[in-house]
Parts: sequence; structure tokens; C-alpha cells
Amino acid sequence: MKKLIAISVVFALVAGAAFAVDVGATVIGTVNVLQGDTGYDKDADESTKVRGSGGMNRVRIDGSGEANENFGGYFRGDAGGGLTGNVWWKPVEQLKLQIGGNGGDGFIGKEGVTGWGFYQTATDSGVAMGGDNVWGGSIYGYGLKTRYAFYEQGDGQEDLYLFITPMDMLGINIILPFISHKGEEAADIFKQTIAQIDVKMEGVGNIALTYVGGRGKFDGKDYVAGTDPDDYKKATVFTDANGDKYYLGAGGAPVAITGDAGKAPYDEPASIFLYYGGSFGDLSIDFGLGYHMATHDKGDDGSTHNLPIGIGLGVKYAMETLGVKFRTVVALPMDSECDGMKILADVMPYFVISDNMTAFVSVGLGMKQPYKDQVDDAGEKVKSVTGWHFNPYLQVGEEWGAKFLFGIKAWSDGEKKYGKEGDATQVNWAIPIALHVSF
Repeated sequence: MKKLIAISVVFALVAGAAFAVDVGATVIGTVNVLQGDTGYDKDADESTKVRGSGGMNRVRIDGSGEANENFGGYFRGDAGGGLTGNVWWKPVEQLKLQIGGNGGDGFIGKEGVTGWGFYQTATDSGVAMGGDNVWGGSIYGYGLKTRYAFYEQGDGQEDLYLFITPMDMLGINIILPFISHKGEEAADIFKQTIAQIDVKMEGVGNIALTYVGGRGKFDGKDYVAGTDPDDYKKATVFTDANGDKYYLGAGGAPVAITGDAGKAPYDEPASIFLYYGGSFGDLSIDFGLGYHMATHDKGDDGSTHNLPIGIGLGVKYAMETLGVKFRTVVALPMDSECDGMKILADVMPYFVISDNMTAFVSVGLGMKQPYKDQVDDAGEKVKSVTGWHFNPYLQVGEEWGAKFLFGIKAWSDGEKKYGKEGDATQVNWAIPIALHVSF
């Protein structure tokens, strides 16, 4: 009997070890004690009010484990955001096949300090300026982000991944978007493949070349509902002011479409990203070049729109008691009749006050120039605009554990449109605090 009990205990321990899962959780709560702006509420005929707000920025649980050395998985659950995860198989050491994602953090991003790594965990609390300059349209609404020059977009998606490592210094990474683009034609899915060559050389740095596929251009000419599938009637589909679809029939008369009018027009060019990252003692450097292929129509003559080239730079200098981070990205126009130059630049010195207290001071500018002969709705020539932000904050606690954050945020897009007569710029401001606990 004792032997049976002992065997059962050993079996339970072995099974538990074989199927063990490492589980963690993160909870972030943020309150804007005060917030407001210098704008004018025209409806109320008065200055805008000072307000407050708050919420739970994150309630997350995640875990990972291995069934054995060849199979494993990961899961993540976010309150209000649902579940995500991935499963993987390594038939040989040089190949890992994976299905699924990790909630958007990605696997093969190449951006270094210019992305999430600029503010790090303070990004998620909202006390720092956050990810607007990285994955949004910039703090200032200029439509530029650092990821225009550095690859990251899409690599957190739930899809089929192939990680091929023929040698330690070389990685070949492929993403086939069967899940994120499910239901599309097979040819379109393969056109949107992401492929990366990733080379890491000791003493030199990391060089990566990433191709992000696009479906190309489709002008919306497709079948009209009600026609024989074997003999589709080709037509350009239009949409009137009421949102109803139609095409031009005999004599140019509009013919209403009440059913499916086929695929909508799209224009999705491919992109290529070149990255270099290197560390040299206290100094690290990230350089990115983003080339976005020209497939956009510029006019009825079929001419193409040569999209701007993205050029980015990130620098981090870190010592024991102080450091500084810098990042910038430029959208360099290749077509002066469609695009003006846009620039984002952020610098953030930080100071280690004690073992569990660090002060940060983030300052940034955004600049937007008009393109050639650009005019506004009133026919006036568009002028250059400069936005800015100022964001000092204090972190008490651990970067990757529990902490309290307090900050001051002020920013402006530089546009003169927020005054009583539409002739003033607006300064937005907030005083946020946050509690961030990971365990």
C-alpha cells in the first residue's frame, strides 16, 4: 500500500512538472486628478471646464508553459479585451512553428528605444505621454509615427509564424496572415506575407531587413449584384451622398445596387524596413529606414504617388545615476505636390534619486510642413505648424514590479483654431497619478 502511495505521489509530481504553467498578472489604475485645456467652448460661450477622470488601464493575466521540449503555449486575458494566445512546435532546434499571437507585443519587432522602450512600463499607465508617437497618429495629430521608419506593425497579430534559425547569428522569420486576414482570397493572403532576415553579430550589432507585403491596388471594378457568376458584369461601383451604391448603366444613367457589389476599392502598398541596432558600453543606437512602395493614385491620369521615406534614429545613454533617451523620425517627401516634410523628436533625461525612486523629464516637438501650393478650405496658403509636449513624472518603486507614478502633462498641436474667433492655439494639460502592480 505504501508503495502504491509513493508511486502515486511521484507520478503526480512528474505530471505537475510536465504540465506546469508560469502565471503572472498586471493591474494598472490611473486617475487624472485634474485635466483641461485652454480652448473655448463656443456652444456654452465660455472657456472649457477643468475636469477629472480615471479608470483601470489594465487588468491582465497571462501564462506560459511547455508540454515537453517540443510543444508549448502562451495565453493572455485582458479585462474588456478578451483572450489571446499561441501554441508552438519545434520539430528540430532550427525550426519553430507557431500559431497565434501574444496580444500585440509582437515577436520580431525592430525599433529599440524608439518604440515602447522609450517610456517602457510608464507607457501603459498614461502618466507618460504613451504610445501616440509610436503606434498612433502622433501626439499632435500629424499622421506620423516612429513606426513609419521602424518595423513593428502587425507582428503581434494572431497568425502562422515560422521562425527559422540555421545558425545562432541568423534568423529567418515569416508571418503568414491566415488568421488576421481570414476570409480573403488565398492570393491576397499570401501577398500580405511578412518576411524578415535578422542578423546578430557580436561586436557589430543587429541588422534586420523586413518586408511587409500589401495587397496592392484594386480600383473597385468588380461584379454587380444579380449578375451570373460565370459572366460578371464589370462596372465601377459608386456611393451617393446617402451611402447607397450604384453603377452607371446605359447612357450613363445611375443604376441602384441593392445587394453585394463585390470588393471595395483599396490601395495597400508593400513596405521594406532596414534596421541597425548596436550597444557600445553605456551607449546604444537604433537606426531605421522605412521605404513604402508607391502604388497610390495621384490623379485620373493613372500617375502614382511616391510615398515619403521614413528615417529614424534612437539613442540611449545610461549610467548608474542618470541617463538620457532620444528618438526622432522624419517623413522625407518624395512627391512635393502631395506631401510636406514631417518630423517628430523626443528627448528624455532621467535621474536615479534612490534605489526605488527615479525622475523623468520628457520634452518633444512635432513639425509639419505644407506641400507645394497647399491651401486650406478658405483658399489661404497653409503654413508650417509646430506642436510640443512637456511631461515630467516621478516613479516610486520597481520598473518591472510594483510602483506609484505621478506626473504633469502639457501638450499642443500648434494649430490656430481653438480660440473664440478660431485664432488661438490650445494647450492641453493633465495631472495624472497611477498605481502599477505586476506579480
